[in-house]
Amino acid sequence: MQVSFGLGRANLYEQVADSLERQILDNPAALGSKLPSEQELAHGFSVSRPVVREALKLLKERRLVSVRNGEGVFVEKPDAGALASVLQRVVTMDSVDLTHVYGLRLVLEPAACALAAPRVSETDLAQLSALVAQTEAARADHAARMENDYAFHLRIAQLSGNPLIPYFLGSLRELFFALMEPAVADPKGNDRGIKNHKLIVKALATGDAGAARQAMHNHLTRCRADYAL
Repeated sequence: MQVSFGLGRANLYEQVADSLERQILDNPAALGSKLPSEQELAHGFSVSRPVVREALKLLKERRLVSVRNGEGVFVEKPDAGALASVLQRVVTMDSVDLTHVYGLRLVLEPAACALAAPRVSETDLAQLSALVAQTEAARADHAARMENDYAFHLRIAQLSGNPLIPYFLGSLRELFFALMEPAVADPKGNDRGIKNHKLIVKALATGDAGAARQAMHNHLTRCRADYAL
């Protein structure tokens, strides 16, 4: 990645980090590329290598770079984990309970399902059906059951065509599991969830956004008691 140099008056390592961040964000093609070495960056910014090291540490915390031992520092795109860590702190500090997580899903997921309906292909439907089959096969293995359930919902979010929906749902992963655990532990709740997933796939297959939205809404509202809310 080509880097331009120039600093203002803030803490030196923050200036270097902010300058590099701006250049990364302004250049999507830089994703996956290697940054100049610490020595080159230090020379370009006229700072010491320890300052560069602190700047790179800050960029790593921002999930904009990754360090590969023996290879160097590479530009990466923040994943849902970046938002998840912030969200988890907010949930803890504000004592947000799972009722609010459920409420957020009730807003987000029916909308994602409606957006996905006119976009799904036969291949997409086959993938969703396969996830339902895997969920059904793993019903006795609660950890695998929850992973498959989450994968089903995340796949629908991805099919919505809005990249922020799966990103945000990904940030809810641990809260999603906490919400789902009581439902999966109850055999009746477990069966209800699988049945509802089949109905969602059936609704998506019609290509009708309204029917798909309603199917997801029905699933979440029917499972509310199983979530022990």
